[in-house]
Amino acid sequence: MRKFFFQALLILALCDCRNSAASAVAASAAFTPSPEFSRYWLSGTAELARFSLSQARYSEIHNGELVVITVSEPFRSDKQVKSELTHSVNEVTVLKVQQMRRFATGIYDYALTTTSFKPLDTAMHPLALKVTGSAVDWCGQAWLQLNLKKGSYAVQGRSYFEESGDEDFTVPGIMSEDEIWQRIRLQPTALPQGTVQVIPSLFSSRLRHRKLAAEQANAELLMYGALKQSEYSLVYALGTANERRVSFIFENNFPHRILEYRETYMDGFEKPKKLTTIARLKKTVNTAYWREHDNNHRTKRRALGVTGFD
Repeated sequence: MRKFFFQALLILALCDCRNSAASAVAASAAFTPSPEFSRYWLSGTAELARFSLSQARYSEIHNGELVVITVSEPFRSDKQVKSELTHSVNEVTVLKVQQMRRFATGIYDYALTTTSFKPLDTAMHPLALKVTGSAVDWCGQAWLQLNLKKGSYAVQGRSYFEESGDEDFTVPGIMSEDEIWQRIRLQPTALPQGTVQVIPSLFSSRLRHRKLAAEQANAELLMYGALKQSEYSLVYALGTANERRVSFIFENNFPHRILEYRETYMDGFEKPKKLTTIARLKKTVNTAYWREHDNNHRTKRRALGVTGFD
């Protein structure tokens, strides 16, 4: 059934995706927030999105949950932290995306979190200024932090596991896969296409036990006008054992909600299988969640449908 659905999508795309290619291939233009954008993102609330999750791990698929929190914040570009104490000439407005992925494997569970900070001023700051990620399971924990400095990302990594341990290195200042979540929400027609250099997601680095590095990918944007949806995909290492495909399905119209995320690669270490992780959007709400931390606010949590810790 799913194969038939995407075949139908491709047929519907023929009339309009080619017409859209020229604008999509163009380099990212300076972004100017529209009144619609400002009402949605700059009015003092965050978007909370709950996704069902089918996660590949240990050559099997495990059920779980993905929560994505997207919010605008003041950010210090010099210190690369949230601006909270005083206003500064180095203060910029960022669209922050926090991903919280939880799933269980057998008796024990995983909690993975990634946070990326991408300025709205894409002319001055075309890349995410900072990306952080942590992975916690019953064995131990690991985390990575990328800070954009002088055109490159300074990477700090700390891990319970000997294979990675403590490490400090640099990667090129190029698009991070983790900032695609913001690029779609800001200016999806400016997503880069063709052969591109990308820093893979921190989730993928941890789960595949691969040191973070720039990788070449083929990027494609297809627009399905009849369905009012688009698909942005990246394919790494095409045709090799390390091939990995990532796809984002999102709404053509503002606010360009991401409806589905898919990731396919050879998963597992003893008997690897080609499996696909799928996250499907179930519900979104807009609220100032940081003020809703009392027990009486649990009704809002239940309304969103989040299951962890309940």
